[in-house]
Amino acid sequence: VDAHNVVPCWVASPKLEYGARTIRGKITKLLPEFFTDFPPVEKHPHTATRTAKPVDWDKTLASLQVDQTVGVPEWAKPGTKGGMAMLESFIDVRLKLFDTKRNDPNAVALSQLSPWIRF
Repeated sequence: VDAHNVVPCWVASPKLEYGARTIRGKITKLLPEFFTDFPPVEKHPHTATRTAKPVDWDKTLASLQVDQTVGVPEWAKPGTKGGMAMLESFIDVRLKLFDTKRNDPNAVALSQLSPWIRF
């Protein structure tokens, strides 16, 4: 874990720091206070008295009033790998255009990260 992500900046220094060299020692000094181990995962002491009914997914999907002819979007690959790939392509390709072209519908300048941020 990066130490800069562990110690809150407002705790490390009350003033504006102009470089890593001016704040690095302050962060390092506070690491013992903020850099702790994750607590162990413990089994919940109580068992459930009831279990959920199984879901009839076919019946549930059939009850939805949606246009079933709309296909799965090919550009949005699911999961963490898909989200990270989209983030990397945004940083590498589209980020340099984002500031000036984000409102231009003809430019490919947006992050396209909404599916991963939303879900």
